Amino acid sequence: GRVAKILVSRPGQPGTDIHNPDPKLRNRPIRGLPILWGYRPEAGGWTGGRIYDPKSGKTYRSELKLNGDGTLSVAGCIAFLCQSQRWTRAN
Repeated sequence: GRVAKILVSRPGQPGTDIHNPDPKLRNRPIRGLPILWGYRPEAGGWTGGRIYDPKSGKTYRSELKLNGDGTLSVAGCIAFLCQSQRWTRAN
Protein backbone atom coordinates (compact mmCIF):
# COMPACT_ATOMS: atom_id res chain seq x y z
CA GLY A 1 0.00 0.00 0.00
CA ARG A 2 1.17 3.49 -0.85
CA VAL A 3 0.06 6.99 0.10
CA ALA A 4 -2.22 7.89 -2.81
CA LYS A 5 -3.24 11.40 -1.82
CA ILE A 6 -2.60 13.97 0.91
CA LEU A 7 -6.12 14.81 2.09
CA VAL A 8 -5.24 17.62 4.50
CA SER A 9 -2.13 19.68 3.89
CA ARG A 10 -1.10 21.83 6.84
CA PRO A 11 1.38 24.72 6.73
CA GLY A 12 4.80 23.54 7.83
CA GLN A 13 3.93 19.88 7.23
CA PRO A 14 6.83 18.20 5.42
CA GLY A 15 6.26 17.03 1.86
CA THR A 16 9.05 14.47 2.09
CA ASP A 17 9.94 11.52 4.34
CA ILE A 18 12.17 13.65 6.62
CA HIS A 19 11.88 11.32 9.64
CA ASN A 20 13.13 8.21 7.83
CA PRO A 21 15.97 6.58 9.78
CA ASP A 22 17.89 6.15 6.49
CA PRO A 23 19.22 9.60 5.46
CA LYS A 24 19.27 8.51 1.80
CA LEU A 25 15.46 8.09 1.84
CA ARG A 26 14.54 11.41 3.48
CA ASN A 27 13.95 13.20 0.17
CA ARG A 28 11.21 10.77 -0.94
CA PRO A 29 7.85 12.52 -1.39
CA ILE A 30 5.11 11.45 1.02
CA ARG A 31 2.71 10.99 -1.90
CA GLY A 32 3.49 7.56 -3.36
CA LEU A 33 5.41 6.48 -0.25
CA PRO A 34 5.08 2.74 0.50
CA ILE A 35 3.57 2.32 3.98
CA LEU A 36 2.10 -1.24 3.95
CA TRP A 37 3.93 -4.39 2.77
CA GLY A 38 4.67 -8.07 3.39
CA TYR A 39 1.20 -9.37 4.35
CA ARG A 40 0.01 -12.93 3.89
CA PRO A 41 -3.62 -14.05 3.89
CA GLU A 42 -4.97 -15.55 7.09
CA ALA A 43 -8.54 -16.43 8.13
CA GLY A 44 -10.48 -13.17 8.22
CA GLY A 45 -7.65 -10.89 7.11
CA TRP A 46 -3.93 -10.54 6.51
CA THR A 47 -1.04 -10.89 8.93
CA GLY A 48 2.75 -10.80 9.01
CA GLY A 49 2.98 -7.38 7.38
CA ARG A 50 4.68 -4.14 8.27
CA ILE A 51 3.36 -0.58 8.47
CA TYR A 52 5.53 2.53 8.20
CA ASP A 53 4.60 5.76 9.99
CA PRO A 54 6.12 8.71 8.10
CA LYS A 55 5.32 11.07 11.01
CA SER A 56 7.75 9.22 13.26
CA GLY A 57 9.92 7.32 10.77
CA LYS A 58 9.14 4.07 12.60
CA THR A 59 8.00 0.72 11.22
CA TYR A 60 5.69 -1.64 13.12
CA ARG A 61 4.39 -5.20 12.81
CA SER A 62 0.90 -5.00 11.37
CA GLU A 63 -2.33 -6.90 10.72
CA LEU A 64 -5.25 -6.04 8.42
CA LYS A 65 -8.91 -7.09 8.54
CA LEU A 66 -11.66 -6.23 6.05
CA ASN A 67 -14.83 -5.34 7.95
CA GLY A 68 -18.36 -6.18 6.79
CA ASP A 69 -19.08 -2.49 6.07
CA GLY A 70 -16.16 -2.30 3.62
CA THR A 71 -13.78 -0.49 5.98
CA LEU A 72 -10.33 -1.84 6.78
CA SER A 73 -9.09 -2.36 10.34
CA VAL A 74 -5.36 -1.60 10.35
CA ALA A 75 -3.42 -2.57 13.47
CA GLY A 76 0.17 -1.60 14.22
CA CYS A 77 1.83 -3.64 16.97
CA ILE A 78 4.78 -3.42 19.36
CA ALA A 79 5.37 -6.73 21.14
CA PHE A 80 1.86 -7.88 22.16
CA LEU A 81 0.28 -4.40 22.24
CA CYS A 82 -1.62 -3.33 19.12
CA GLN A 83 -3.35 -0.09 18.25
CA SER A 84 -5.84 -0.13 15.42
CA GLN A 85 -7.51 2.38 13.13
CA ARG A 86 -10.48 1.99 10.82
CA TRP A 87 -9.69 3.12 7.27
CA THR A 88 -12.40 4.01 4.75
CA ARG A 89 -12.01 3.65 0.97
CA ALA A 90 -11.33 6.87 -0.89
CA ASN A 91 -13.81 7.90 -3.56
